Amino acid sequence: MALASDHSQRIRIGLTGLGVVFLMVVLGSAIGGGTEEEVPVANEVVAPSPREPLAEIGAAPGSAAEVDADAAEAQAEAKAGAKAEDMVAEELKDELAGESRPQ
Repeated sequence: MALASDHSQRIRIGLTGLGVVFLMVVLGSAIGGGTEEEVPVANEVVAPSPREPLAEIGAAPGSAAEVDADAAEAQAEAKAGAKAEDMVAEELKDELAGESRPQ
């Protein structure tokens, strides 16, 4: 008999808690104003949506010509960097060769 009373008491406490939470939510939405939707004004001008939103934020590549131009520029920079590295390597080799010669 004690188990049945404990069980029914737990159910009553749980339902009371749910009721309190429900009343708090209803009261909060009543005080907070609920949902108020803006009514658009008849003469208001709405800006057109962008045609390419990803391109506007820079997340999408441009046209194929722009991509090819960027690739060519990157390749030219890589070649210039390789030439500079070769020149530095040659200079270091010459310096080391000059130091290793007996004087």
